[in-house]
Amino acid sequence: MKSNSNPNLKIQDHKLWLNQELVFEASEELSTNDFLKSAYKNIGMQYLKFFKMDEMCKLGILGAAYLGVEDRQQKFQSHEVGLVFANASASEFTDQKYLETIANSDNYFPSPSLFVYTLPNIVLGEIAIKFLIKGENLFLVMPQFDAEALRNQAKILIDKGRQKAILIGWIEVNKSSYEAYFEWIE
Repeated sequence: MKSNSNPNLKIQDHKLWLNQELVFEASEELSTNDFLKSAYKNIGMQYLKFFKMDEMCKLGILGAAYLGVEDRQQKFQSHEVGLVFANASASEFTDQKYLETIANSDNYFPSPSLFVYTLPNIVLGEIAIKFLIKGENLFLVMPQFDAEALRNQAKILIDKGRQKAILIGWIEVNKSSYEAYFEWIE
């Protein structure tokens, strides 16, 4: 597994780079959510559930879509493709949003649609559902982005014959910024 030959995608600062080539850019004046909607419209995806997701799941769906996971996985059975993802803050950004819905007893309105995204591994489920991935999945919380650690986890699954392909990803979202990285490994 050579990391430099694996197809990869980076999303940051309202830009998407596929294999280090800029493939989409939006105005930095847009909010994160508006940027994500713009990137969704740009790729021509038809997946209305996208608009109900939190930012981390939207980044995951967009990352898999722009990386071409739907086409890449065609040569495998759905159970032969897995997911290995990580970030540093779990689902803290969405957790904080949910906390705001229950913090004030005078304005108490817990949101079930927000609550469902208060686990970081939900992004794996959303990607698996959208792209029909039925293999192993793992979400790690690590202090910082470490592509090699994610590649090593993927390599273990592939070397043990548990998977034939793995989408690895790093998705970090907070109030003021986001970054995502995806790589397809066979």
